[in-house]
Amino acid sequence: MTLASFFSDDAKARTSAAVKAVEAWTSAEIVVAARRASGHYRAADYHAGFAIMGVLVAYMLVSPTVFTFGTIALEGVCAFALGALLSAKVSAVRRWLVRKNTLADNVLRAGRAAFYELGISNTSGRNGILVFVSAFERTCVIVPDIGIQADQLGAEYRLACDRLQRATYQMDFNAFLIALEQLGPILGTAMPRREDDVNELPDEVQ
Repeated sequence: MTLASFFSDDAKARTSAAVKAVEAWTSAEIVVAARRASGHYRAADYHAGFAIMGVLVAYMLVSPTVFTFGTIALEGVCAFALGALLSAKVSAVRRWLVRKNTLADNVLRAGRAAFYELGISNTSGRNGILVFVSAFERTCVIVPDIGIQADQLGAEYRLACDRLQRATYQMDFNAFLIALEQLGPILGTAMPRREDDVNELPDEVQ
């Protein structure tokens, strides 16, 4: 699941089709939102810069070769810039430098904010569910409205949510769509689709 997996036109169309497939089973309203990142993580870039600078400066200080103070300072600044740039440009490096709890907390906070920004709580039955994907963190969070009794949906619902998260972490877009569609019959059992059901929330990726 690269960034293009959620932001390309083809991926958006396939995700929209999966949402419609879910809602064909249930009165619940599903919205998928995708973000490139849920935090800035600039501190990680600085840590990478300082780490590489520290290693280089330490080497120059103990090396048999004598370096002038100016050379050490200049090389140290260049090493810092190189490390910070490496972290900023290589997602795997930056992600490795950030604590897992920080990544998870940022995505959960961003997901909850998106829930209100996108008006998921505005449905007449308070039965909206936000599936929030953050690509950099490789994390997916499910944010249900108060009309969704997630604790009563059973093990199958929790398993489907785990599959969504696993597919996101593994960058497997096809597995993500399969897991998303599996929500349909699960939600349909608890909240079957009504004949007069009205689609109150967009099916397109937000």
